[in-house]
Amino acid sequence: MKARETIDNTLDAAKLHLQKEVGDLLGHKVSLSDPRGRFISKVNFFSRFESKNVLVKFEVSGELEGIIYLNFSMKDAITLGGTLIMLPDAELEAHISKGEFGEDEADAFGEITNIICGLYTKSFTEQFPQKIHFKKTDLVVFQPSEIDIDSPDPIPDVGYYLVSFPMVLGEKQLGEFDTLFPAELFGMEFVEEQGVAEKVQGEEGEKQAEPAASDDGITESPPTDVGASETELGAPAAQEDAAVTPAQDVSASAAINQESTRVIILADEVQDAQPFMSTLQECGFEPNIMNFNDNIKDVVAQGVRGIFIILNEVNEQGMAALIKISSACSGGYPLVIAGPEWTRKTVMQAVKYGACDIVMTPASPDEIKGKICQHFGSV
Repeated sequence: MKARETIDNTLDAAKLHLQKEVGDLLGHKVSLSDPRGRFISKVNFFSRFESKNVLVKFEVSGELEGIIYLNFSMKDAITLGGTLIMLPDAELEAHISKGEFGEDEADAFGEITNIICGLYTKSFTEQFPQKIHFKKTDLVVFQPSEIDIDSPDPIPDVGYYLVSFPMVLGEKQLGEFDTLFPAELFGMEFVEEQGVAEKVQGEEGEKQAEPAASDDGITESPPTDVGASETELGAPAAQEDAAVTPAQDVSASAAINQESTRVIILADEVQDAQPFMSTLQECGFEPNIMNFNDNIKDVVAQGVRGIFIILNEVNEQGMAALIKISSACSGGYPLVIAGPEWTRKTVMQAVKYGACDIVMTPASPDEIKGKICQHFGSV
């Protein structure tokens, strides 16, 4: 049982990182109970559910090669994605009751699972004897009653080691999020345990009564992809590709509030914002430096000319922050995002999630001034 214990210990170590990283991103405390592991067959795994679920595939590479799977109830996927894009409570509840898992919620939820994928890689690198790496590929929605056990979709009919984390978001009790490890791939002898096919329990100990999902924005079983797969799109792009091309297509859609001279600069560190602040002041604007955890929505409501988003690193956390900020701004203000080492893939993600232009950092005052004039106009 050594492999099983190693996985248990690895995920237990990952728990604190998951709570912090996902909680910081969502702006709410995330609490995970101790992970619970047991062996389970495909048929018994899917018999635990009555309503639609969202399955996320993580490709395993390195000394082991295969796929592991994350599973969330549709209700929890909508809750997490809707919280990231800051849907008002009433609207979020309406989406949950109608089962509306639209493109915005799916994109936001996908970025949350990207962060989980990165944290899994970090924890397994530190704890697991084999050197392995995880990469999120597909996100699919399935209806349990329509699963064909003999089909390899959405998962093959093999034995699995199932690890579940019960979740709490703020004061809201969510369900469990599951991770399925193919037992043979991870060197475990599969012996299914008793009582593993019980229905997933809700808050009051009753079966989860998730709402029947509407067809809007949802991929029906048999499972198919929701949105694009996370395939690599090529080598790092040149600065001209990263900084100029997106703006030609997108910037015209962002409205400029000519009555305001305030420009928000979002950055983790004040020194990262300094070059942008100095250049904005030279151009006559009033820079307002904020942290990613600050309430940007209230400031935007007072009127701004535009927003600079400064990333220390262009990664999943940065893309998720962009989704959150874009949602808070309701697409009404130019969002210019800056960071180092852009690739074609991350440029395309940034544009998809609301950026009107990209700046490669470190950037010169002339480069910053050019973006200010292009997107924020003049005072």
